[in-house]
Parts: sequence; C-alpha cells; structure tokens
Amino acid sequence: MRQKLLASLANVSGGTLESLMHSLSRDPNVLKETSQAWALSPVEGRETSSATNVFGLRHDRDIGLLSASSATATTNKLVVHRTWGLLRSTDKDYGPNFQYNEYDRATSPLSGISRVLSTGVLFGLLSFAPVRNIASRFLPNPGDGPDVEQTRNSRIAVEVVAVPDVTEEERAPRALATFSYPSGPYHATALFLAQGAASLLYAKKLAGGYAGGCLTPAILSDDFMQRIRPYSLRPLRLSTDWLECGQGAGKPVGTAKIKALADVRPIAIDNADSIIRSFHVSMNGPRENGVPESPLVA
Repeated sequence: MRQKLLASLANVSGGTLESLMHSLSRDPNVLKETSQAWALSPVEGRETSSATNVFGLRHDRDIGLLSASSATATTNKLVVHRTWGLLRSTDKDYGPNFQYNEYDRATSPLSGISRVLSTGVLFGLLSFAPVRNIASRFLPNPGDGPDVEQTRNSRIAVEVVAVPDVTEEERAPRALATFSYPSGPYHATALFLAQGAASLLYAKKLAGGYAGGCLTPAILSDDFMQRIRPYSLRPLRLSTDWLECGQGAGKPVGTAKIKALADVRPIAIDNADSIIRSFHVSMNGPRENGVPESPLVA
C-alpha cells in the first residue's frame, strides 16, 4: 500500500504537493475550522451529510457506484458553498437547503472501499511531520512534476447530478451536466484560468449583480460556460432525458421545450434554468416575494 500511495503522489505536480504539505502542517484545530462546509460562505447553510454508507460508498441511480474518496472534495465543497452564499437572495439563488457533495466513481464495492481507505491512510500519514519530511525527499519539488506530454493523454471527466429540493425525492426531476477533457487536470486548469480571464475581460457580466470581490468561477455565469463548451470531448449540455419524472398528468417537466431549444442551438445555462424554475413553480408555487425557488442538491 505504501508503494502504491507514493506512486500515486508521484503523478502530482510539486506545487500541488507543496500546497498539500503546507495545509497538513497547520494546527489541527485551525485545519478543522477552515475545513467546515460553510467556512467560506458569507451565509451559514444547513448541516451537510455525505449521504454514504458506513463504508463510504453510495449508489446513484443514474451514474452508478460512488466512493467518498475524492482528494479535492473538501476544497471544492468550500468553493461551491461560497457560491451558494454569494447568490442567496438574488435571482440565481440555489435555495435554502442546497448542499454539495463530491465523489469518485467506483468500478466495484471492493475498489471503492479500497480508494476510501487509501485516501484516509494517505492524509492520516501525511498529518505527521516526520512522515512529511521523509516523503518530501522522494516527491517532486515545486516546479517539477509529471511529464507534460504524458499528461496530454490523461483524460478527465466530471459529471454533476442536480436534484431539486422537493418533498418526494424519489419523484424529483434530475438534471445532468458533464465535462470531459482529453489532456489531464493541469491542462484543464490552464484552460479554465485563460477562459475565466477572457470572460472577466470581455463579457464583464457577473452573476448576482456583483462588480468584483472574492468571487468563485460560477459567478462568471453563462459566458464562462459558453467559452469552455467547445473544449469538452462530450457536448457540455443538460441531459434532457433525466428531467423526466412521474409527476402525473398535467405536470409536464419542460423537456420538450429544452429539447426543441437544443435542436436549434446549444442550451445556455440561463435558458435551461428558466425552464426548470418554471417547472418548480408549477410544483411548489412561487415564493412570497415572487421569485421562484430553485433549491438544488448536488
């Protein structure tokens, strides 16, 4: 197991490892406080749950078996939850019960449990200073890392399932967004940085009416999505088939509208969001202030 963990770390850049080592060297109480789900959000959200079993696994009816072994889950949750806090009480509000969870895809229960244990052992060992000192002798230095050409063939894929916060979850409509990139996480990071900067420079349109501040990628809104769309191996669009749900007669979900729009041109996030919001209002009615709820649980 030790060799496997070190081999895995060897595929990470020296800068990433340096950040990891620095983070784990902090006072445990400070680390625990800054890792709280809503630590970066200006608004405190609901208590979160990983929704996994005792083995750290869960099964999603649409994307299969998942394991709570993602090394980036905590960091990404903090950023996404900050987005939720920034957009509260705006026309992009995710709703009061929103929460974000992140998982790795598991090919089998055994592989999923193995990944959960490996991730736990890795972070557990690196929390000890002597282990970090020994590991740093064998790992890449800042500025070094995996071969650039080799990483060009390291495809990454991300799937996000969004479920509205309705009373009967089993009957709730579900939406899927996918992004697949052929050249690994570091090339994808460069893509996001470049296109995010272009969005700020040329579009200058931020969600929630913000003019600046400590923001998140989602605040770049639909312009950013349209900029990265051409680089995805798979169409970056809503999976309209998954919006079907057994609401009964007289409760259309709006998939026909979304499909008709997608047949003409790529669906903008705002377009799909408007259709989904209208469906949510048809199920639950508008809020008192007239702005429809759109609480999503990812």
